[in-house]
Amino acid sequence: MVDRNIEQAENYASKAGIRWVALTNGIEWRLYHLSWAENEGITHDLAWQANLIEEIETDIAGLWEKLSLLSHCSVEEGLLDEFWEHKKALRPGPVVKALFSETVLTAVRRELNRKAPARLDMEDVFSAVRDVLSKEALLEAGEISMTRRRKKKRKVNKVDVAAPQAETQQDEVEGNDAPMQPCLEAKTVVEPGAG
Repeated sequence: MVDRNIEQAENYASKAGIRWVALTNGIEWRLYHLSWAENEGITHDLAWQANLIEEIETDIAGLWEKLSLLSHCSVEEGLLDEFWEHKKALRPGPVVKALFSETVLTAVRRELNRKAPARLDMEDVFSAVRDVLSKEALLEAGEISMTRRRKKKRKVNKVDVAAPQAETQQDEVEGNDAPMQPCLEAKTVVEPGAG
C-alpha cells in the first residue's frame, strides 16, 4: 500500500469527522487513527498493521485480536478507543517522560548507589539515563527535565478510643495523596449453570 492511499482516505474521513481509517488490499491490513488540530492539519498514526498470509501461521491469536477491534461490537463498546488510549500511553514520548520523574530517578539512583563506590547525585543519574535512551525516543518526548513532586500537607484526625469520650485531634501530616475513600460498586454475578 502506498502513502497516497492513506492521504486520500484521511481526506475523505476528516470531511466526515471520522477518526479511524482501515486500508487493505485483502492481504495486508492497516488501521490508522486520525487527528486534526487547527494549526497542524490532519495527522495519521498507524494503530496496527497485519499481514493475513504471514500472521495466520505465526500469530493467529494476535491477528484475531487486531481484526476483532474492527467489529461492530468492539466499536460500539468503545474497545477500539480503549485500545488506542492504551497504545498512546505506551508510546516512547510518555514512557521517556515517566523515566525522568523524580520517583523513577530516585529508584535508579538508590539501585546504582548500592553498587557504586561513591554516592551519586540526582543530576548524574538524570544525565546517565538520558544518555542511554535512543535519539528517536528523546525527540518524541520533546524537551525533558527532572520533575520533582511537592509534598502536600494534609490534616489527619486522631481519635482516642480508650477514653470514655472520643476526642479528636488534628495534626498536619506530610503526604502526597488524600486518604483513599472506599469505592462501592454494585455488581451482579451470575454463576454458570444458574438460572
